[in-house]
Amino acid sequence: MKTIRMLAMTIVIALISIPLSAQQGFSFGLEGGLVLSGFYSDIDTDLSNWDVRNAPQTGFQVNTFAAYRFKKPFGISFSPGFILKGGDFVEKENDPLIDPSRIKMNLYYLQFPLFGDFHIGKKFIISAGPELSYLIKAEAKLDNGDKNDVMHMYGDARLEISGIVAGSYRITDRIDIALTFSHGINPIRELYYTDQNGNDLGSYKEFNRYCSVKGRFRI
Repeated sequence: MKTIRMLAMTIVIALISIPLSAQQGFSFGLEGGLVLSGFYSDIDTDLSNWDVRNAPQTGFQVNTFAAYRFKKPFGISFSPGFILKGGDFVEKENDPLIDPSRIKMNLYYLQFPLFGDFHIGKKFIISAGPELSYLIKAEAKLDNGDKNDVMHMYGDARLEISGIVAGSYRITDRIDIALTFSHGINPIRELYYTDQNGNDLGSYKEFNRYCSVKGRFRI
């Protein structure tokens, strides 16, 4: 009997705490959306004559989120989750009748963005902050559908630090839509390149960057 009373009291306290936490500025939920990603390099050499060029690719993300709004227009939010980003390597083809070959680099990350939020009225939020990501899988997908594990190419740079900004609009009390942009601060790998004769020309660093459009549902 005592156990039943304690259980009932726990349930009552939990039910009371949900609207209380909402009144205090807490919100929780799920979010997900479409990602457009690509690689950025710090190379200062003209690549127009190279046989390979970078191209963006589409991916997705699925996240949970927790947010807290202070009494003033400021708040904080945290959106841990999963994201697929990367980029395409397209081989240039001089013959217009032949489609260029393409290698799709799929990079699967656990992501942990932390935002400082600025609320504009009741509908708009501008956010910015750091984003930590950890690479859990890397694969190269070929035109014929074959997939190769390429984790060894990123073994020394699985942890990525980025800067991220976002703007969101509240459609209803439970649904938001948001646009985000993220750019890597530390490189994901360093590449070396040569001229046509094999002479070493130096190296360059490659960074992740992406933009996304996503929906958010408050629980």
